Amino acid sequence: MLVLHGGLGTVEGMSYQIRALAASHFVVAADSRGHGRSTDSNAPLSYSLMSDDMLKLLDHLQIDRVDVVGWSDGGIIGLDLAMHHPERVRRLVAISANYNVDGFLESPTLGPKIPRAPLRYRLLAPDPAHWPELYRKVVAMWQTQPHYTPNDLGHIKAPTLVMAGEFAIIKREHTDQLAKAIADSQEVIIQDGPHTVPNEKFEIVNSYILKFLDGWKPS
Repeated sequence: MLVLHGGLGTVEGMSYQIRALAASHFVVAADSRGHGRSTDSNAPLSYSLMSDDMLKLLDHLQIDRVDVVGWSDGGIIGLDLAMHHPERVRRLVAISANYNVDGFLESPTLGPKIPRAPLRYRLLAPDPAHWPELYRKVVAMWQTQPHYTPNDLGHIKAPTLVMAGEFAIIKREHTDQLAKAIADSQEVIIQDGPHTVPNEKFEIVNSYILKFLDGWKPS
């Protein structure tokens, strides 16, 4: 089981899901490139690059196939893995994910002042002073990526659960289109849920994830 966190976050942001899944699964959870404990490079950030990082991690651990649970940017990394390496992904849960930049209700912007690094980043990062550069890279990525098409998404063969909160920052019709483009997919919208639904509505989210991994499909 590969668990992937959101942009500018760390694996601790998926702690509710990790704890719920670890009771019955072997869980692999790693901070994305440049995030948390993971180092960065001089290259711009991209979902394909971070997807490749996770693939290399699975290779290092000698894990051939995984179920993937990803939230927000983690969900997009999961989509990328399932599209380009279908033989490696058994089941996919994509929470609050967009497949192109038109999916945002409001386009991400880089303000004149970089916000202060979160305490978790200041405590965990190999180089806490890297925060402004990471922030700029992530916002640049949000502004230009992803740019998958419904045809690209059609290459996903893994049974997929597309989930979002009712009040996510992703347009509802975009989430609907994401689910429609994946042949073997189910869609669940969590009532009154925000974008951070894995934390704010974790009991409901975890229940759906566990049922889906056991083969459940909504009626």
